[in-house]
Amino acid sequence: MKAAFILAILIIPLFAFAHCPLCTAGAGIGALIAKELGMKSSVIGIWIGGFSVALGWWLANLVGSRVGQNRLIVDVISILISFLSIVLPLKLYFYETGSFYLYLFGDYGSLFNRTYVYDKFLLGAIVGGIIILISPSISKKLIQLRQGKIFPYQGLIINFALMILISIIFQFIL
Repeated sequence: MKAAFILAILIIPLFAFAHCPLCTAGAGIGALIAKELGMKSSVIGIWIGGFSVALGWWLANLVGSRVGQNRLIVDVISILISFLSIVLPLKLYFYETGSFYLYLFGDYGSLFNRTYVYDKFLLGAIVGGIIILISPSISKKLIQLRQGKIFPYQGLIINFALMILISIIFQFIL
């Protein structure tokens, strides 16, 4: 029994490609912590968006290994379904709007001179999803810069560092 557990620990990381259950669960827990701390809905959106994209990507990895050549299609469909099925229902619960005034030129009401209203939660969710999507590329670039060296939990640390940094920026700016 003990040998099987050690063997599973050694083999399972070989199959975790883009996002592991730890990243997925961590993003979900981050959303709950943000809610409990009274953070803005845009910050909660970052963590929910990250959670939904990580979950979709993780599920795509489970299904994608059986699909083969259509891997990108499976990834995109799985991420979109996960994002839409998690973020859109929660959007009603975390509904908060923000606005910004764009003044470049023209009369007020034209495309470049008007006040725009946006959903803070949805904006945060999109940004959180993008962070999860780009963090593996950042990790790969860091590996290249360090001549193939990787530090423990590098992907996880990059994910959470980016999400925490953007969360702090959103909390104080939006």
